[in-house]
Amino acid sequence: MARDSREAERVADRLLDARRTLERDYALPLTVQRLARHARLPHLSFNRAYHDAFGIAPLDHLRLLRLQAAARLLIDGRAAADIAVRVGYPNVAVFKAEFRRLFRDDAQLRAQLDLALQPPGNPPARQRTGA
Repeated sequence: MARDSREAERVADRLLDARRTLERDYALPLTVQRLARHARLPHLSFNRAYHDAFGIAPLDHLRLLRLQAAARLLIDGRAAADIAVRVGYPNVAVFKAEFRRLFRDDAQLRAQLDLALQPPGNPPARQRTGA
């Protein structure tokens, strides 16, 4: 019984370490498989244990951390392509789709994303005048 308790504590410690890694290194090319190896758990067991411990799957947690950081950078007026790369999205289209999905109810953030996606020197479509 005590052995099971000690093993559960070790797993909990490794899950906390994985969470700290996600929170610290979210912009790096992390994978759930790498986190699972680091936690010394099989991939599916890691997913299940992480979700049970923190109420969110590790990949969803990674996505949330990245998009929350992106929202902060967007408010600072950075370009969307720069933001995408800085928070760990090498593909701007994937970043844009996931950002819009997460912040679909936040019209102000979506408008800032649209503005950040405009090429430099081009006014947003709503401000253009017809010729």
